[in-house]
Amino acid sequence: MSWVLRIILILIILRILWRLIMGPLRRPRAERKTGRKSMPLVRDPVCGTYLLPDRAIKVGSGADTLYFCSETCRAKYHDAKP
Repeated sequence: MSWVLRIILILIILRILWRLIMGPLRRPRAERKTGRKSMPLVRDPVCGTYLLPDRAIKVGSGADTLYFCSETCRAKYHDAKP
């Protein structure tokens, strides 16, 4: 019985070592599944929805850029702004 536990312990140690060595060399999971790199999401300041920057309605430029999920949220933001 003790030999079974030793084999299991050795397998667990080998698995940990394998992940430590190969982990940094592997691509992120999202990139492996889709074949493309993951993109950061932006947050709509009105409703809080997270969306891709290329699908958002952009207002402003540079660091002052705001991203909206719809024209309705954009209008609400500009109506609420003093």
